[in-house]
Amino acid sequence: MVSAKCRLSADLPEPDKVLVVERVIESLGLQQVRGSLVGTVEKRGISGGQRKRVNVGLEMVMEPSLLILDEPTSGLDSASSQLLLRALRREALEGVNICMVVHQPSYALFKMFDDLVLLAKGGLTVYHGSAKKVEEYFAGLGIEVPDRVNPPDHFIDILEGMVATRKKLRS
Repeated sequence: MVSAKCRLSADLPEPDKVLVVERVIESLGLQQVRGSLVGTVEKRGISGGQRKRVNVGLEMVMEPSLLILDEPTSGLDSASSQLLLRALRREALEGVNICMVVHQPSYALFKMFDDLVLLAKGGLTVYHGSAKKVEEYFAGLGIEVPDRVNPPDHFIDILEGMVATRKKLRS
């Protein structure tokens, strides 16, 4: 609520600000920690996963048209990561553009992405397009994803191998 009061328009009535905050709390599954101390180094508060969701919620209360997140799932367990991405997915379906960096997403998280930018070391763009078509794209290059292998992990492994081979050839 503090973030909403500070960052939303002063002209927005208080009851409307409360509605925004309540929607964000519910969307992020934070009802059970409403009113809890977030915590400090000295004093324990909510869990790390809940803290990460609160941080995302601080941005969501502004009702932005674009939300940029840097590794929002880092340090979260699988269940917390999925809960957060489901909430972000709902925001995206409501018209919020969400851009985030996610290192080594699980297969379940990867399936929630609409678009994907896959970068190699040095920032080289290797793929930019629909997440649903990335496997087809790499298959066209002769790179198939083996059964029971997470596609993003496989592509990252292939790219790291290519960079290492390129370095050896240059030497």
